[in-house]
Amino acid sequence: MLTDEQRILRQSGIGGSDVGVLLGYNKYSTPLDLYLKKTTALQPEDLSDNESIYWGNSFEPNIARRYQELTGHVVLASDTCRHPTYPFILATPDGLIEGMKKGLEIKTVGKRARASQWIDNKIPKSYFMQIQHCMFVLDYDEWDLAALFEGQELKIYNFKRDKAFDQIILDACSKFWNEHVVPLIPPPIDFDSHFALDAVRKLYNKVDPTQIELDDETVNWIKIWKEAKQQVKKHEAAVRVAQTHLLDKMGNNNTGIDSKGGMLIRKEINAKEYTVEPKTYITLTYKGKK
Repeated sequence: MLTDEQRILRQSGIGGSDVGVLLGYNKYSTPLDLYLKKTTALQPEDLSDNESIYWGNSFEPNIARRYQELTGHVVLASDTCRHPTYPFILATPDGLIEGMKKGLEIKTVGKRARASQWIDNKIPKSYFMQIQHCMFVLDYDEWDLAALFEGQELKIYNFKRDKAFDQIILDACSKFWNEHVVPLIPPPIDFDSHFALDAVRKLYNKVDPTQIELDDETVNWIKIWKEAKQQVKKHEAAVRVAQTHLLDKMGNNNTGIDSKGGMLIRKEINAKEYTVEPKTYITLTYKGKK
């Protein structure tokens, strides 16, 4: 688990978990997200209620202990390390193996991730690049990955350093750092990414009393936006009508079974009371000319 000091230090360079973002292997983040993390004083996301992260951090010491029992290696703690030649490239290993040029990465894997990302005994590409990144920074020869599957099965994967990846990592990190982070120029936006909208909102988080002229391309996007919103309303209405029909047919019954074995299930949910914290955010609306 990272300390607050390590989290601050991470902002001063490109770490192992960042490389997958730059190479397009991380489906949960984009280069623009990464740029914002490295160049702005954004408050770190509060993940205290994230069950996956909580249990991942809780299991980590026990995974390391079990790894030691299975391999006979002694796992040492590690601080964040900088590449000796390229100080903007960082690595924060989960552990280093005593007496060897070898490190350890620890992961916890749930059922869904195992079925979709750990297929045919292969690890996710983002983790592979993270490991190659660590070996590049520390100039180590090999690295182990200890993965705990569904809380009950530990697998150990061994990787040798492939120096062909050194140049790939160096090129990606150097380009991002020198062409975007240092001059404060945001990278191109991946408009198709599910996370692009939130990233752009964070990028432009002020409202200045200024006005711009909209070009034809922007006007076309307004048209697409308006039409899409109308389609959403249409489909939402269809969802409500269909759901009303279904609930009427079900009555107070718990389960309905169709001719193909499909199940329609009603159940009672008790929602917890919650309080919304005050916050400031940007909205976007469109008013047509009357």
